[in-house]
Amino acid sequence: MTVYCRYVALVGILMLYGCADSPTPDDARVQLVFGATQALLIEEDFDQWDRYFHADAKLNDSSLALTIMRGTAQALHHSFPDVQLHLIEQISTADQVVTRFTLEGTHEGYFGTLKPTHKRVTFNGISVDDVRDGRITKRFMLLDLYGLSQQLAAATQAAG
Repeated sequence: MTVYCRYVALVGILMLYGCADSPTPDDARVQLVFGATQALLIEEDFDQWDRYFHADAKLNDSSLALTIMRGTAQALHHSFPDVQLHLIEQISTADQVVTRFTLEGTHEGYFGTLKPTHKRVTFNGISVDDVRDGRITKRFMLLDLYGLSQQLAAATQAAG
């Protein structure tokens, strides 16, 4: 395959799946899920909860969805005050949106027992959201905290 053909194929894939930090505006469910993650996890704007989630929404099969999301956001911002969300891809069906993303930030506060390393880190996350009547009814979210811990441990060992 020539370099030109590879380039055209890559451009086609990027156009198909998207490569920007925000979803395309033509899918309201995709916009809803991305907006919820940005507003709650990154901006910590919990006044927006009812805009994005049903009153009886669950997070990782728990009815304490708001409490869990708030605690996750607070812990994230304590350790990484400049945390940013970067969208990798979103795939949607009639009632579900799957989102792959990365979180990036500078380690300025304790993460568990790990002292601040002041290093910039990036780690992966994924969410699967069920959407009904324009709001999220159920979210299953995983963050690669093991990979993050490994990055921070390596930075700690390198520094000391």
